[in-house]
Amino acid sequence: LENRVLFGSVNAHRQDWLAAVADLERARERWPEAVDQFVTLRVPLDRFQEAFDHRGGKATFVLSDSLPG
Repeated sequence: LENRVLFGSVNAHRQDWLAAVADLERARERWPEAVDQFVTLRVPLDRFQEAFDHRGGKATFVLSDSLPG
């Protein structure tokens, strides 16, 4: 389908973001493999094009400034 989505949070409060992170941490403790399967590719920001070029059959990726380039 060649669908692409860029998603972010613009109007959420900091406490909402922290609550979401806490929820993901609890889910990861309970179902470690399941949560890890949601994110199928992790790419440093300086290599963001790789995420959009990725054709691994999975659609979820993370761009991060804390991953090694």
